[in-house]
Amino acid sequence: MKRLIFVIGVFIVALALSAFHWVGIIIGGLIVGYFSKNLKEAVAAGLALSLFIFGAFLAYLAYMGMLEKFLTLSPLPYISILLCMALAVISATITNFFSPFAVKQS
Repeated sequence: MKRLIFVIGVFIVALALSAFHWVGIIIGGLIVGYFSKNLKEAVAAGLALSLFIFGAFLAYLAYMGMLEKFLTLSPLPYISILLCMALAVISATITNFFSPFAVKQS
């Protein structure tokens, strides 16, 4: 239960950091990857983080009335979701290899 609360806190901190700069996505991925038990969990946490941040970005665009314009810019939505997913998943995966919390398989 403590890990779940911690991960939710990391998601919120990463969202706050990514509002100012894209490095927040990497920092969030690093933190969730560090506290993951194995590689599969690190990839899932990185993917969930990226979808959470991108969903918040889409909600912000909808609030500002710019979502329709953003979605009509054909390659831009695809590039932005792929970059968001790649940054979070790769940083979570790399960090998991050096994590003391990861269960080492023999």
